[in-house]
Amino acid sequence: MTGHPTVQLYRSLLCEARRLPHPHLRDYWRLRIQGVFRRNQYLRDEHILQRKVARAQKDLKFLRRANSGYDVLAFERVLDHAYGRRGTMKYELIKPLVDAPPLPPMVPRVPNSNPPASTPIFDAIVSSNAGRASRQKPIKSEALSWPPNLPVRDEEELKIFGPVPKRREVNARKKFFRIQKDYVYPPLDMEDNSPAPPASSEPSSHDAPPLATPLSDRDKMPFSGLGMQAEVLKLAGLGWVKQPWTSEAQEGQNEAERHVEKMPTRFLRRRYASLLRRLPDVSKRVDRKGKTVYDVGIPKGAIGADTIKPLPFASNAHISWWWGLNKGKEEANDVEDEDEYEDGDDDIEEDIDDWDSEEPGEELTTEAPPSG
Repeated sequence: MTGHPTVQLYRSLLCEARRLPHPHLRDYWRLRIQGVFRRNQYLRDEHILQRKVARAQKDLKFLRRANSGYDVLAFERVLDHAYGRRGTMKYELIKPLVDAPPLPPMVPRVPNSNPPASTPIFDAIVSSNAGRASRQKPIKSEALSWPPNLPVRDEEELKIFGPVPKRREVNARKKFFRIQKDYVYPPLDMEDNSPAPPASSEPSSHDAPPLATPLSDRDKMPFSGLGMQAEVLKLAGLGWVKQPWTSEAQEGQNEAERHVEKMPTRFLRRRYASLLRRLPDVSKRVDRKGKTVYDVGIPKGAIGADTIKPLPFASNAHISWWWGLNKGKEEANDVEDEDEYEDGDDDIEEDIDDWDSEEPGEELTTEAPPSG
């Protein structure tokens, strides 16, 4: 990939990556473009080269649409790649969630018959609505022990067909586990609310060397402690504190710092708020029974198809206006009821007058007419 058209395409991609609004987006797409072109710079197969160039041209088009400022889908795709909602980074973030000790093989003397193993964090994310795509329903906890793609046989079917073959069960479990990984949104960070372990006494010179402490669930996550979740919250317009802008502070800042501190536009705020829907909020705690529980929820301020925007709190002025409006409606309804009552009295008097004025031969009878 050293020809002139390829170099021009490479420069155009880097130019569009530099136009992205925030530093994390610019750094991610710059490193991604450079890595792809460096891996394929000595490629000699013309067929594969044409496919790579076509892919790069496609990325250039959607980067231009994302920088246009009005294409929602293109900019959300840029965010999804940069924050690990799709692509290679997504599966790099999922790896710690499924890093569990292997289970024993289900088929004796067959080493590849191990069922897939997962961690409690992954099971909590799969079973929640916040950690999955909005169009995919969360699975039930029973599906983790017996996947829905396996038949459930009662006693009659067991007598006729027998149990499910172990080889089929292993394949069904692996397929179900692989599909769930595609639907899951991995978290960027985790809040640990569990109590800290008691402090150990100082070791003496005769004690054995301490063993290496295992990594916690939060330390296993690649982006833990980097503040990426807080950065997305800030760019979504949540927790933004307007700084006092004085002439002294303006003189001490350059143009780049002013660009960073500028409040994002409404388009960018809504795009990052929609990204929050795809960033599950995971917290770890210990319940009353001493069992570790992982809570998965949707961050505050996220927008999406399945999110509900809370109503704002009413102030004293709003409450007084509401009571005054209801009081006026009640008075108007009372006046209407009085008018209807007076009109009803007039109708009754007219009916009585008509009844008195009827002739005596026109009385109603309940007898049946004579048959012909």
